Amino acid sequence: MNEQPPLDEQVDYWEIPNNIDITDFDLTWRPNMFEEPWIHQFPSQHQPDGGPRLVVYGATQVKYETEQVGKAYANDMSIWEIPPNINCDDFDFSWHPPRTERPYIYQFGTQHQKTGGPRYIQKGARRIRYIDTQKAVAIVNMEKWRIDRDVIVNSFDFSWHPDATDLMYNYSFNDSAIIYSQGPGLQIKHMTDIVADITIKPLDIIFLSNGETGEQERYDRLCQVAGREVRWVRGIDGRENAIRHAAEISNTSYFILFPAKIWASDTFDYNFQPNRSYEPKHYIFYSTNPLNGLEYGHQAAVCYNKKLVLDTTEYGLDFTMSKLHDIVPISCGIAQYNSDITMTWRTAFREVIKLRADGSDESLERLQVWLTYARGQHAEWSIIGAQDGINYYDKVGGDHEQLMKTFKWSWLKFYFNEQYREQFEKMPELEDTLPYQEPILSEESNNIPLLPHN
Repeated sequence: MNEQPPLDEQVDYWEIPNNIDITDFDLTWRPNMFEEPWIHQFPSQHQPDGGPRLVVYGATQVKYETEQVGKAYANDMSIWEIPPNINCDDFDFSWHPPRTERPYIYQFGTQHQKTGGPRYIQKGARRIRYIDTQKAVAIVNMEKWRIDRDVIVNSFDFSWHPDATDLMYNYSFNDSAIIYSQGPGLQIKHMTDIVADITIKPLDIIFLSNGETGEQERYDRLCQVAGREVRWVRGIDGRENAIRHAAEISNTSYFILFPAKIWASDTFDYNFQPNRSYEPKHYIFYSTNPLNGLEYGHQAAVCYNKKLVLDTTEYGLDFTMSKLHDIVPISCGIAQYNSDITMTWRTAFREVIKLRADGSDESLERLQVWLTYARGQHAEWSIIGAQDGINYYDKVGGDHEQLMKTFKWSWLKFYFNEQYREQFEKMPELEDTLPYQEPILSEESNNIPLLPHN
């Protein structure tokens, strides 16, 4: 404050703040000589008490004048705190608080929130006061934004930021297609008042086969009803290895995997999209068993989360259900696992082992159906495979390590041949369809012949 001390105690004088430009201010102004003495306070462009004031001798009370304005300018930027990612080109740093007010931290906002803009910090201030007379402009900063790899953003204002007074959240837009991340493990806050214009890419569809009879016909069918490209993974031993390879070649964060046994439905939703606001999981669809009429997730298509698959290093008898999963009761088609004897047998063999190991009431009810009912081509081999599966489970006493052998196609070939080689040697009607080959009775071999096809 620039004061003009009186030369005589009975002389009026001006007090001029350090940040006030008085170039255009008329300091010759005088009050009415007949009125009682006042301290005549003139405003700045920001506050009623921000400009010069004329102290009349003997005055103790303040009178606010409006005839002219002292122009404040920014003379001390050290009192301002300016956050990054803010465009302050049009921000008026000549602003100042009322001079009669206690010290505050004055918080300015942005186009999005009451916080996020510059702060005027007075010495000794502890409390915050929010000022809305002007706003700074937040600019785009992609550092904290996470966009799902399947999402094409047509338009969205990435200059958005949360209110600093809000609790710490990760903010979800469009069902987590876009995330503003403030840190791992934070609760998700779903934003419904701000919607991005996005396009979600169709999920990759992958067809998985391992020499199944009729695989080409079912692949062609899937391409036809899906109406877009279907990638084909074939000949990889071990279902977990095949699923992992499918994840590796997928270009979308989720992909839909169709087993080669499925005769794809023309009513299935091939544009299915998971809800990305949920924790990553696999989605298991239904398929229809043509021999026993069961309809559930066995042999069905699965919408896999790519990262979840690649991160799966430990799993149980069912690779898919070893991680977080959900059931989608939509039929993807008919599971034509009865195209040949060996595929019928091994499918039933593996499934009843998983049902027995699960042990829930629902699984045991399904198990009973597998063991007792089948109608159609190779129906007897579905029941035989189921019975063999239960016998094997009981033989090894449910030992997990022994049960995990059933994951390998090579081991299943070996086990089937060991059980039924002599029986098929005595069936001359099969000789023309697949001449007998002496199997290599080794669990390590990946080239054991699978007997018989017809």
